[in-house]
Amino acid sequence: MAVRPSGEKRRQRGIMATDAEWADIHAQAKAADLSISDYVMRALVGSPPAAAGLPPSVVDRLVRAVLVLERLEAMRMEVQGGSDILRAVSAEVDAWLGAETAIERKGPLS
Repeated sequence: MAVRPSGEKRRQRGIMATDAEWADIHAQAKAADLSISDYVMRALVGSPPAAAGLPPSVVDRLVRAVLVLERLEAMRMEVQGGSDILRAVSAEVDAWLGAETAIERKGPLS
């Protein structure tokens, strides 16, 4: 999800923060070279792929390439009788990604 969908205007909103919390948010936003609004929205919503410096078309091709390779490997493992290994590895990766996602959801502001 993009931080600011094109064509949509942001409106002013209010949040509650202690002076120390606000100073921390301000310092982190400055270190990231972002406005406080952009920093908070990225912390809460996530960064669009273009924020990483890659055009969306490149991100789409990268995702497609990974998915093609994943499917080819799954087919190869099926032919070689390694489906159980593939399922075990997939479960390990899913657990790792779940832990990483939980950390990202907690965010740099906690």
